[in-house]
Amino acid sequence: MIVMFDDNNGKTYELLNPYIVVDGSNVAFEERDDNNKPKLSNILNLRIKLKKLGIIQYGIVCDDSLYYCIDERDKYTNYIKKKEIIVPSKNIKADIYILQLAFEKNGLIISKDKYKEFYPIFGKKWIENKRIPFEIVNGEIFFNKIIINKEVI
Repeated sequence: MIVMFDDNNGKTYELLNPYIVVDGSNVAFEERDDNNKPKLSNILNLRIKLKKLGIIQYGIVCDDSLYYCIDERDKYTNYIKKKEIIVPSKNIKADIYILQLAFEKNGLIISKDKYKEFYPIFGKKWIENKRIPFEIVNGEIFFNKIIINKEVI
């Protein structure tokens, strides 16, 4: 059982095996390497964090263009080949894929993107309720909404 506290609306939600959609490109770009490249390690650290929280159902979705600028391109490509990272075809924007996947699976979205251009489609309230903003400080992931696994406590 995952418990999420949303400070924006003061509500606490209990979620049983939630599906999480990760905006992988957003995560990779959050903390860059010394050459100003987005970091694969950000994505991998987020996976570790999700595992520690007991979240096993998730999808990491990245923009097609991330391949051309990410720091560890060969490792990144291997994750795509193993289907551990999803890259929609060039015909589908990653943002649309992320929102559709979250909608279909009634999932949450880890992203700093507010997806404002999609408010008319999904509704501002739905996006705000589903989105979990985050920060990366020295490689460690912190969520804007407090998430804990009740079974670990």
